[in-house]
Amino acid sequence: MSDNGLKELQRVRRVSDMMVTAHCYLGEHYLRLYILTDVMIFICSILLCVLAFVDRETLLNYLGQYYSYIIGIFSVATLIFAYASSKFDWKVKAVEHKNASQKYFEIKKECDALEKEISEGKTIDMNTVIRKHETCSNMLIKIPEDLFLKCKKHHLLKVEISKRLTDHPFTSIPLYKIKSWIKANVIKK
Repeated sequence: MSDNGLKELQRVRRVSDMMVTAHCYLGEHYLRLYILTDVMIFICSILLCVLAFVDRETLLNYLGQYYSYIIGIFSVATLIFAYASSKFDWKVKAVEHKNASQKYFEIKKECDALEKEISEGKTIDMNTVIRKHETCSNMLIKIPEDLFLKCKKHHLLKVEISKRLTDHPFTSIPLYKIKSWIKANVIKK
């Protein structure tokens, strides 16, 4: 096995590891948006139903003479959340990112297995895993360009916190994030 081949395998593993984190992060992000819009549609719909079946005198007593504006606000909010839910299709994006993270996780595991075989002195064919990585990169959902750096930052922070927890298991994660942020952005070296 050539040194270039091993470096390429390590690069594919490193990229796949980052893509697992990025797609998991985006999958969770889109799932939260989907749940938020669904819950808001449900709440607004319930309030509209309640307001529709309450008599006029009760509405006047509790909401005042402008109760029709409140009904209009909930109607518009329901329309906006329903439109956003159907337009952006966050549930589908969440599922696609989850599937992508699973595919990249498989590639990462294959790279780990191949590296182990190399360390044992076995001859391997790594072209299969490299082609699989290229196919995944071309076929799976892409990470939006405007979110890529945020995903990379999330991954690198995850790796750094993981290393810290290995050495210091009782580290407070939120405090460590604040300390790292101050060290990176405030304290000049």
